[in-house]
Amino acid sequence: MRPSDIHRVDVSHSLVLPSGELELQVVGPKEKRAGQHIIKSVFIHPHEDPLICPVATYQCYVAQLASSTLTSVKHPFLDQNFNPLIRHIFDLNQAASSDTIGRHISKISDLLPLPPGMEKAPSGRSLGSSLAIEHGASSDEVQAQGFWAHSATYDSFYRLSRRSVKNLTQVTLAG
Repeated sequence: MRPSDIHRVDVSHSLVLPSGELELQVVGPKEKRAGQHIIKSVFIHPHEDPLICPVATYQCYVAQLASSTLTSVKHPFLDQNFNPLIRHIFDLNQAASSDTIGRHISKISDLLPLPPGMEKAPSGRSLGSSLAIEHGASSDEVQAQGFWAHSATYDSFYRLSRRSVKNLTQVTLAG
């Protein structure tokens, strides 16, 4: 997700489904349909390890927010208020800006070891999409989850590696 999308997640309309998936509602994302802003749903699956499960993290975070008085903020494009999920750590009544969220993502990315020849850490969006492909997700799944308008956009600007996930020699010679 883009930092601007993360900034616009409305906590009052996001929920954990009976299947265990987390559904986040992004109010007024960058994408439009017929010139109108939309509400975009993002689905996140739970991880079997509770220490790194994003759904469990969401539930703990929202439980922590519940003890605070949350104020809604004016949406940057729409004439409505929403309750942003991501708040300032020292003042939960203030929403974290998309710039702040982007800086935090960059700082975390800077902690990752870089492969030889790479001078700068990749963006969080390209890193997540490329790791999903490397671990067996299809290009169609990555395009749908990442809300890429066209697969060519991802392939041209965000894909970090063209290395095949499958051993094509093994697949070819196995038959």
